[in-house]
Amino acid sequence: MIISEPHKLLNRSEKITEFDFKMNTQHIERHINDKSILVIGAAGSIGSAVVKKIMKYNPKKLFLVDNNENGLVDLIRFLRSSEHNINKTELKMLPSSVDSEIFRLFLIKNKPFDSIFNFAARKHVRTEEDVYSSLLLFKINLIDTYKLLGFVKDQNISNRYFAVSTDKAADPFNLMGASKRLMEASIFLSGIESYSTRFANVAFSKGSLLASFPQRIANNQPIPVPNKIKRFLITESEAAEICLLSAFSTPKNSVLIPKSGLLEEIELKGILENYLNTLDLKPEYFDNKDMAIKFLDQKNVNDKKYPVVLTEPVTTGEKISEKFLASDEVTKEHLENFDIILSQERNEPNISHFINDFENITNEKLTKKQIVDLTLKYLPTMSHKETNKSLNSQI
Repeated sequence: MIISEPHKLLNRSEKITEFDFKMNTQHIERHINDKSILVIGAAGSIGSAVVKKIMKYNPKKLFLVDNNENGLVDLIRFLRSSEHNINKTELKMLPSSVDSEIFRLFLIKNKPFDSIFNFAARKHVRTEEDVYSSLLLFKINLIDTYKLLGFVKDQNISNRYFAVSTDKAADPFNLMGASKRLMEASIFLSGIESYSTRFANVAFSKGSLLASFPQRIANNQPIPVPNKIKRFLITESEAAEICLLSAFSTPKNSVLIPKSGLLEEIELKGILENYLNTLDLKPEYFDNKDMAIKFLDQKNVNDKKYPVVLTEPVTTGEKISEKFLASDEVTKEHLENFDIILSQERNEPNISHFINDFENITNEKLTKKQIVDLTLKYLPTMSHKETNKSLNSQI
């Protein structure tokens, strides 16, 4: 799905990365040109956006890993059809998860890598629906990363590692955010030069609420949007450039975040209104799905109104607004529009102890509350309110 000039739908006249990326382009290019790069989670929205940026700087090797085989194939086709100098790059793909023994053999065979990017993650708040989805969330976001880093270090695979975090890691309100805050600690305590950035929501990325807007219209379905919910939002292009700035233009063991005031929280309802306006449509708001479907059934083809279902933020882990900086963190100025959080200037939880405790409680009698209680032990700034309602139960 291609949205023309998506930053304008977010009420911005230019990309927030415009100045800093231009000023650091040569430095970024030095870390990519004629270098060996491994990208894990390459087929996702952010992974593929970063891969497309990397290709422009002619890496010597670019190896792409993702368990989404079709996504990798589509990405390879795009690159081979778009980049003039692609034949100068050794391009390989491996459809695999990071916990695979075959993936480890692949790393040993093709090492060393100058840089590793890891975008493999569970990114949705709805992922903590029950005990099983919560277990997978911590496995993929934290435990797989921790074990991969140990292997990378022991086998001299690479000494530069980047992984994406989230604004939800700042004083987390849900298990997804907590798993990412623990992930940050795991990479900074690994002994490998590590870098991260806390993302805002990426507008129109795969699986996002905003990406569902054109899908719903194409399927002649009502569009749901949460009432009064505000979010920091960036575009896929901004996300890719923030990743490269973080990986190649910040000190090791730091988290890159937007300067205070750079981004304004935007009400999701307002973004929907902006999007509908590009289609010459206006929202017609409803409190329930049935009334919205009835409106669609009776809608005249020339009617410029489109049914929108307003939902209330009552699901577990959902909060009205977000922030990038936790209550126990301080920032240092770094780039024109971005600051950094240094790992050595905050308290990092003991990740090996957490994982040991996590694996000890994992059995057939495990409850979600036990996972929450254990997480609170290591992240006391987390605020978690269980409502027993999931986004998966909503329209």
